[in-house]
Amino acid sequence: FLAILLTDKHTGSTKKTLLAASLITCSWSFYLAFESLAGDGVFGPSLLEYIKSIAWIMLLLHLLSIAYSDRFNQATIGKLRIAAATVLILVMLPAIYELFLGDLVILNGVEYLNALNLFLTVLSIVLVEQVYRNTRVEQKWAIKYLCLGLIGMFVYDFYMFADALLY
Repeated sequence: FLAILLTDKHTGSTKKTLLAASLITCSWSFYLAFESLAGDGVFGPSLLEYIKSIAWIMLLLHLLSIAYSDRFNQATIGKLRIAAATVLILVMLPAIYELFLGDLVILNGVEYLNALNLFLTVLSIVLVEQVYRNTRVEQKWAIKYLCLGLIGMFVYDFYMFADALLY
């Protein structure tokens, strides 16, 4: 809910992407709270985890495209955004498979979806680091708390998915 306060004076696609990622994360947390109180839910938590991770990855890719705007032309950045969105949507296909047809287990009991969640988490941590490193020095103060919050969320996800993959 604080994302609304952070973006009240700003306009543009960064504001929309931040609000979308915040709204998806808020919906994810409300769904998990509802599911813990009511029992079984309609969607599997892994599908909502994917959607949450993909929303934040899209925000980080948007911030990276702003940081790289002086190095690449807009057509190249647009093609890279479309390619990244396509790959991230294709990554969600196993989660949709699991939702409708059951567990997807590959390689002697290794759950593919937990491994994929772990991969998305590591990718997100790398993207946060890249966003912070490639931001201009005079603008680092503006994204410092966003990067710290995202790193905290993704490090917790990394611990949770690594533990789920191991045991």
